[in-house]
Amino acid sequence: MNTLRYFFDDKIAETNEKISVDVCVYGGTAAGLIAAVRAKKEKRSVVLA
Repeated sequence: MNTLRYFFDDKIAETNEKISVDVCVYGGTAAGLIAAVRAKKEKRSVVLA
């Protein structure tokens, strides 16, 4: 199942949780969103920063 999860900056600031992902896309522009979606379609774990 492909699940889209998101976090708000204040939630991230409250935790010291470390995550491990295959792809980190830095930038929430249209191109960044397309890159994140494409990586997810290829079964990669993705974080959009």
